[in-house]
Amino acid sequence: MKLVKNIAIVALISVISIGVTSCNKINDSLNVQTTSTDDLFELLKDAPQTFSGQAGGNWTIIGQKGTRIHFNPQSFKDAAGNYVTSGTIDIELIETPKAKDMLLNKTITMTGSNLLQSGGSIHIKATQNGQELVAGRYGIDFIQDAPSADDMSIFQGVTDQTTGFTSWFDGATNTQQGTRQDSIGSFFQFDSVNNFNWINCDRFYYDPGPKTNITININGATFLPNGVITFIIFPEINGVTNMYPSSTTNFSTVNLGGSYRAPVGIKAHFVTLGKVGNDYYYGSSTNQTINNAHTGSVTVSKMTAAQIEQAIKNLY
Repeated sequence: MKLVKNIAIVALISVISIGVTSCNKINDSLNVQTTSTDDLFELLKDAPQTFSGQAGGNWTIIGQKGTRIHFNPQSFKDAAGNYVTSGTIDIELIETPKAKDMLLNKTITMTGSNLLQSGGSIHIKATQNGQELVAGRYGIDFIQDAPSADDMSIFQGVTDQTTGFTSWFDGATNTQQGTRQDSIGSFFQFDSVNNFNWINCDRFYYDPGPKTNITININGATFLPNGVITFIIFPEINGVTNMYPSSTTNFSTVNLGGSYRAPVGIKAHFVTLGKVGNDYYYGSSTNQTINNAHTGSVTVSKMTAAQIEQAIKNLY
């Protein structure tokens, strides 16, 4: 289902100079003696793709996973709010088109207690001479696996500095109805995005049916506080959220917490990542249909960070 494109820059008005770099994101030498999974996610998260172009013109970048981003003379502002119209602009881009990509980057499709149906998300950063720029107005095309008639909107992301999770503000903007088709594929296209950082192509997910809590028992290792995280992926809506320990002393039983409840009948993959000492653990339970008062289990086993990354990519 994942569409991967070569990194490219398409000159629309002027010819621009592009620099694209990549790096290996797995380095198990980062293992440290700690119970926290934070360093595991440092190994799992995507390294930014990098691009360069000239301010003051119209140009487009295309990410490795198919996202197209269109810049124009009003796309970049300095810290004082002045348009940047000359010089080289450097762009960093992370693409998370699928829920499993979001999981690897500790991004969930939630606004508070509301689940979102996602068309993908990105992280974008623009700099000039090392100084970070703010957005004026630019366009994003989120590539899809198939045409869709859904209404999608832009959501702005916020990252919790304590937990490292990125979720989304409630206020949706730039609503577009359905995908647009061209020679490359089907895209949700947004012409006037005015923020950088984390950007999501989403809609609120409404299900009129009954809802339920979910309980998952984790087997195979004993974890300390901050040493284990369990996620739920909802592949039918490209959504993902995390689960919570059942108590402050029991980290082997998790549930949905006090606010969110899942629709009965929805399909789900459960994914658990953990760390004990210097060892990483991973387990999954896939293609589960959520029942009322759903109870299930995940059995974890010891893996390297590279093995965990590949297992998540192979989920579906």
